[in-house]
Amino acid sequence: MKYLFTSFIVACSYFSFSQLSIDVSTLGASTSLGDNAPYIQKAIDSVSSNGGGEVIINGGTFTSNTIILKSDVTLRVTSGTTLLALPVDTFPDIPYNTRSWMDTYTDKSLIFAEDANNIRITGGGTIDGNGTQTVYLLDSTDVKRRPFGMRIHGVDTFQVDSITLRQAPQWWGSIDSCQNVHIFNITVYNQGYSSNDGIDISSSTNVLVENSTFDTDDDPLPIKTESRAICRDVMVRNCQMATFERAVKVGCETLGPLVNIHFQDITVVPSSNTVVGAVEVPWNVMYIAVADGGSMDSIYFERINVQAKSQTSLFIRLCNRGFSYDGTHPGPYYLRNVFINDVTATQTGTIPNSITGISGFPVQNINLHNVVLTVPGGGTLGDTAVSEQIATRPEFQIWGDSLNAYGLYTWFADSINLDSVCIITQSYDPRPLYYFSDTNGVAITNPCSNPDVNGIKNITSVPSITYYPNPAQDQMTIGNIPSECEAIIFYDMRGALVAVVPAMGRTEMPINTSTFESGIYTAVAHGQNFHQVTKVVVAK
Repeated sequence: MKYLFTSFIVACSYFSFSQLSIDVSTLGASTSLGDNAPYIQKAIDSVSSNGGGEVIINGGTFTSNTIILKSDVTLRVTSGTTLLALPVDTFPDIPYNTRSWMDTYTDKSLIFAEDANNIRITGGGTIDGNGTQTVYLLDSTDVKRRPFGMRIHGVDTFQVDSITLRQAPQWWGSIDSCQNVHIFNITVYNQGYSSNDGIDISSSTNVLVENSTFDTDDDPLPIKTESRAICRDVMVRNCQMATFERAVKVGCETLGPLVNIHFQDITVVPSSNTVVGAVEVPWNVMYIAVADGGSMDSIYFERINVQAKSQTSLFIRLCNRGFSYDGTHPGPYYLRNVFINDVTATQTGTIPNSITGISGFPVQNINLHNVVLTVPGGGTLGDTAVSEQIATRPEFQIWGDSLNAYGLYTWFADSINLDSVCIITQSYDPRPLYYFSDTNGVAITNPCSNPDVNGIKNITSVPSITYYPNPAQDQMTIGNIPSECEAIIFYDMRGALVAVVPAMGRTEMPINTSTFESGIYTAVAHGQNFHQVTKVVVAK
């Protein structure tokens, strides 16, 4: 079922209250002070308690400990101004007032808000999490000690616009259990030592993120459910993503349902990590995963312009890792109705794209339309008897190079629809293009019209090998075999290996097809500097 996305419009009228405007400098804040948090907080408290308005930070760099935003407050950091987090070990622990998987992360942040209404962060300036200190490198695995840039929980009507967010020690932001969220015209640069997400959207409803740029070491803008509450009606559009991890991501931490999530008109570019002095490309361009007893329905990736090569382009996974924050461990539920349209991407790794569920819990109704993926080739024949990895964290490399396909591997799935999908390999790969295992209802329409089947041109100009009769019944003769041909491999329509026929020194030979089931087969003839692919039919 396709949902009609009806986004709310966050209008300036939501934040038009201007009964009170306080410049924090008038209360004693100064660029020469070590901690301006008491003066900024005093302004926030005063504005909120007097009907709402603006707290203005203007002119220079103001260092600060944690500040707590409250209802009807706009925090305005003006152009040319920086709000800079104090060094480590100064931030108080402020846990959320309801439990979730967020309990496993830090309780510290520069900016905090909870159970409030009508909050805005804006102004054209910069908020810097001061996260590149050496102590954070030494504590790169200590998620409790390293603060977020902001933690927003249970807020109704939250807006972030026209601001630059930089260098938090961990995630730049977590927006959790909120509704009516609008993020636009922001720049997030969060490169650090570990777990440097951009802004994580969790268990929130009616969210619009648009016209923004993210460059992060970890996931730029993941959509997830850290609690059992629903995450619904999220639109991300006209944004640029750069990362070392997963560029366009829905899921992984999935303790509740995710419904009607859209990414549209997204550009993926290489990430510039100035902290370690490297230009990095994504692990994964498109990532969709349910792992913790939640569910997904109606996920849309449309017009993804991939300008950065990745290790793997597409990873869709339903499994049963079983994260829990309350002692209950619900089993896997469902992942269904995924629509991926208008994508062109190039990957550098030989691990194939994959769509996988687990036994008894198939992924359902996965649709790819107008997708062109370029893969490197050069893989080796995989192992058809791989482990399900039911409880393993869902990542594209959990099976290594053992998946027996160079293009797309599908396992435990119902209804896979590939329309106008072209997967091009840059060099010879003995694995089949597709491998479908425990998969029901595969439809391949308008396949790639490129005559270079398997993605490469015939390297030699020798005449084509002949197969006759074609269709065959119990026996077929292979003729016109060139000296360059070493073997001919037959695959069925699922991509499963059926037979390997040695051909060295033969110009013609019969093969017994009596054990072949009726159907269409792909005959791949190959040798050093030689490659030909032919479709043959067995009809009994």
